[in-house]
Amino acid sequence: MKRLRSAGRILGAAVIAALTLAGCGSTSTPVADNTPITLTLATFNKFGYSDQMLAAYHAAHPNVTVVQNIAATSQAAQDNMFTKLAAGSGLGDVEAVEVDWMPKLKQYSNLFVDLSTPESKGRWLDWKAQAATVNGRLIGAGTDIGPEAICYRSAPFIKAGLAGDPAGVAQLLTGDWNNYYSVGQRFTAAHTGVAWFDSAGATFQGLANQYSNFFEKSDGTVIATTNPDVKNAFVSVLNASSGSSAHLQEWSTDWNAGLANGAWATMLCPSWMLGVISGNGPKIKDWKIANVFPNGGGNWGGSYLTVP
Repeated sequence: MKRLRSAGRILGAAVIAALTLAGCGSTSTPVADNTPITLTLATFNKFGYSDQMLAAYHAAHPNVTVVQNIAATSQAAQDNMFTKLAAGSGLGDVEAVEVDWMPKLKQYSNLFVDLSTPESKGRWLDWKAQAATVNGRLIGAGTDIGPEAICYRSAPFIKAGLAGDPAGVAQLLTGDWNNYYSVGQRFTAAHTGVAWFDSAGATFQGLANQYSNFFEKSDGTVIATTNPDVKNAFVSVLNASSGSSAHLQEWSTDWNAGLANGAWATMLCPSWMLGVISGNGPKIKDWKIANVFPNGGGNWGGSYLTVP
């Protein structure tokens, strides 16, 4: 319930900002508080705003109806966002975005409502708010962050002769990426019928997120083609993928089907991934979380609500 209440407060703040705009006509006179208003909330994947939550918001604010439009993938949502920004119209009243979009999104910062208020000061971790701030204007209200662990399926682990309990798996996977790949080779050799991990791209993302300056320097200079860390990470994942990957593009239709069918045994697991797993693979009951991550830790993503 704590997550529900926190998410509700953040959604409420974004909705209030949208209401402020919707409630102002050309004369800038706010409409009455009880005037019926319908607002669109654009999200993607399994974002976390359930029908139950939106119904609860409507019960507390009877004149406000929030209609949620859910894009099938974050890529589809991102394409829609930047197409509509370029066109100058067509976006929802409240739009969910990923932190990875923020560098590009900041180029359109003048098209978003400033969500900073005295009440919201200190609500988010400094780095979370800073990532969505342009010239003192907060263009995104943070919904979550993405500290990572390893999610795994206990049944294939046990079938492969490996530990199946979270503490045992954490001990097994403690170490660097080479250890993660090495355990994967042992798992693959056991022929359990499922892959070790889901996607080379997702695994590469986990490595990339552990560097302060991977694709660019702090001043914005692009170093992706010259930074040896990029090549080393790419080669390591490519080599591991040859025998250990399910070879699926994350968020694709085939990836969603693989998740639903339990096609792999481990995946990098930021906190928000738990909702994706339970939402897309409800029939797979043996997913567990090991409090471990190659090279010690990482943070992947985290989203925001914006008001265009």
